[in-house]
Amino acid sequence: MAIVTITEAAALADVSRGTLYNRLNEGTLSRSDDGVDTSELLRVFGPLKGQAESPAASHADVTDTVIDAPVDVTERPADALMPPLASVDAQLTAALMAQLEAVERERTWLRELVDAERAQVADKERKLAERDRQIASLTERVVALLPAPESAPRRGFWGKVFG
Repeated sequence: MAIVTITEAAALADVSRGTLYNRLNEGTLSRSDDGVDTSELLRVFGPLKGQAESPAASHADVTDTVIDAPVDVTERPADALMPPLASVDAQLTAALMAQLEAVERERTWLRELVDAERAQVADKERKLAERDRQIASLTERVVALLPAPESAPRRGFWGKVFG
């Protein structure tokens, strides 16, 4: 494949240069010193601007399809085509309902855990408040038991200077 500059690559991929630089920084797109390889652009962004799918690729898609027997849908009623879809729909519905029930059970379990944690926190806060009250009461008792400080005789200025 060909190597093109960042500006040419942006034009081919029909994106901005900033998008290309973002993909380069993310590591999803690689480049060499010369520029960006168009095969890298195809890998990351899909078909390039101005480049249609090749007729060989579309022909290969058609020829690879295996048809066991011709099916004429017009002869069969529309309801005959629905039972396979209905069974798949029922299976999907059952699977989704099972997942929903599992999520609801997990949600209930998590709510019970949160409620238990909240109860523990409330109990610890209550105990902490009781301890704070006890400490305040004991502090008041200790202060009451201490003797009052003695007041020193007041000395005047000259008593302080020569005293």
